[in-house]
Formats: sequence, C-alpha cells, structure tokens
Amino acid sequence: MRVLTIGGATLDIVVAGVDAVRGPGAKHDVASVRWSSGGGAVNAALGFAAFHAQVTACCAIGADVEGRWLRDTLDRQGIAVERVQAIPGCPTGKAVIHLDPQGDATVFAQRGASTRLSLADASAMLMQAELVYVSALADAATDELSHALAGLPSRPFQLVVNPGARSLRQSPDSLERLLQAADLVCLNAIEAQWLAAHRGVTCTPEMDAHEAVALATALARPQGQGVLVTLGAGGAAFFDGQHGHHRPAEPTTVVSTLGAGDAYASAFAFHWFSGNGARASLEAANRRAVEVLGVAAANLATLVM
Repeated sequence: MRVLTIGGATLDIVVAGVDAVRGPGAKHDVASVRWSSGGGAVNAALGFAAFHAQVTACCAIGADVEGRWLRDTLDRQGIAVERVQAIPGCPTGKAVIHLDPQGDATVFAQRGASTRLSLADASAMLMQAELVYVSALADAATDELSHALAGLPSRPFQLVVNPGARSLRQSPDSLERLLQAADLVCLNAIEAQWLAAHRGVTCTPEMDAHEAVALATALARPQGQGVLVTLGAGGAAFFDGQHGHHRPAEPTTVVSTLGAGDAYASAFAFHWFSGNGARASLEAANRRAVEVLGVAAANLATLVM
C-alpha cells in the first residue's frame, strides 16, 4: 500500500520522573530526559511503515540541525522524504513534554516550521497514493488541501483525517470541508465531543461504549463515512458507514500516552483499508497502541544523537 502522511513534525524532548516539588528556582532531579521524533505526520508515517507500507511523509522542518535529524530519522526507517519541506529562517518544531507517574503528558510546543507547510501544489502527490492520512494542520494548509482535493478529476485513494484537538477547538469551521471529504475521521473522546458541539449533536460528557458508538454514528458526514472514536482505557468505537462496533482496550502498563492516538489511528486505517473487517482492524490497532503506550516517546523510533 502506498501511503502519504501529511501534518506536523517535531523534535520531542521528553522528561519523566520529576522528583517532589521544591521551592521556586530549585533544580529538580528527573529519572530520564529523552530526545525523539514526533508530530502527526512523523508518528503516522512510522506507524504505517511498521506494517511494511510504502510511506511518504509530507511535513515541514527548519533548515537547521534539528530538521536534518528528523529527516534522517524518517529516511533510516525507509520513509520517503522528498516531500519534506525545509523552511529557511524558521526553526524546526519542538515540544518539551513532561510525563506524570500515570503517563499523561503535559506538552509545551513551539510548532515552528510546521505552521509553514505548503500544500498549494498537493494534487500530484495525492494522486500517487492509495491512502492519504492527514493530521493536524495550520489553517492555511487546511484550506490549500481542501482546495486541492476539490480540484481532483478523480480520487484513487482513501482519505483519513485525524484533525487534532487544537484545530477542532480553534478552527472548526475551516476543518469542515476537509472532514466531510474524508472516508475515515479519527477522533479521541474529547475531540468527538467538541465536533459534536460544533455540529449541534447531543452527547454526554462521560460516554459508555453504547453512547460512543451512537456518537460516532451521528458524526458521520456525509452518510456512509467511517468514524473512529478512541476512548482511552475504554477502548474504541467505530461506525463503518452502516454498523457500529466497539472494542475494549487491551490491559497494559502505561509509560506514556504520547502518540497513542496516531498509533491507533494509523494501525486501524492500514488494516481497515487493506480489506480487514472492523473487529480485526480494531484488534490490530489495540496491539499497536499497547506498544506505543509502553515507551516514553510518541513512536517506536528514536533519534540517534
């Protein structure tokens, strides 16, 4: 399968195991500080590559040493990098991430070059793919991609959109054209509730499996669209365009939730669009998410420093 991933690229600095809080200005000992690759396009590209897909990543980095490290990381994993854009005068995106004892992440992000990704000439690369996976984008790139999709004479690929919390919260209107063009929309529970509120769909803050399946069904636009809603420890709900499904999460020890959404969505999309059924695709996504939840980084490939 030829896969194109579009979205962010960051250099992640992950801090885990902070000692007890001391006074202002005090130094804090930590268990580990790790550097790794991150961002939606990168995480998803690495996820698809794990299933031996032919992957091209489309993202933007700075013309700096951090950007070269990220590009080299993708290249070492067999991911095509000719669509990685180096933006002069703009730093590669970076994120400083603190993991609490439960593995939940607090992220301090400088998006940098990721906000400058250009998709004005996206048509040619879209037509070369069998599956296109889109993660969070800046508003300008979202508009450019929507325009490119609308101008295609045909669409020989499946489109997966994982829009991200920030875009859904701040720019839901600009996302609508892209979301409604998707064959599969991937959301976590909070994102699904934000999209529901924007569209006037009623939902409950604390959803059980039945309510999550009902919400996924209600969010499908146009009719027949697939909607995946991940529920953390509650598993995932999926509407396949006709029927609803739920799969419980696999029990696991969580080191970090960082990147788990991209891991789940990319694994599910690969298996679903490879012709596997809902149950098999949800089980494959569970297995991949467990692997990523077991490491501190957002994916299973780390930078060589």
